[in-house]
Amino acid sequence: MSVLSDEVLVEPLPPSPGADLTWNQVVGRDALIQEWWQLLGRQSLRVLGPRRTGKTCALRLLEHETPQDRAVLRMSTLQGLDPSPAAFVKRVYEDASALRPAWKR
Repeated sequence: MSVLSDEVLVEPLPPSPGADLTWNQVVGRDALIQEWWQLLGRQSLRVLGPRRTGKTCALRLLEHETPQDRAVLRMSTLQGLDPSPAAFVKRVYEDASALRPAWKR
């Protein structure tokens, strides 16, 4: 069933517990994304929250809206990673190394 709202066709999302939304299915997060960009202009950002609250979906939207000439957004899960600082640093280093052009490695 489709809903016509202010002459825009809105398709309701099918219920999908346990499935992530794609960036173009995320709605109502514009203010949050704007706030994140303001924070990222002066510091790093750590996103924490309970499960199933839209953290990954909001990050995918942020990733999609990232100007390629302004920043590089890298998402990495820490789930299942050894909780030591060394393991975290190793993961960040591996992720950053993967972004460097091959000729600069």
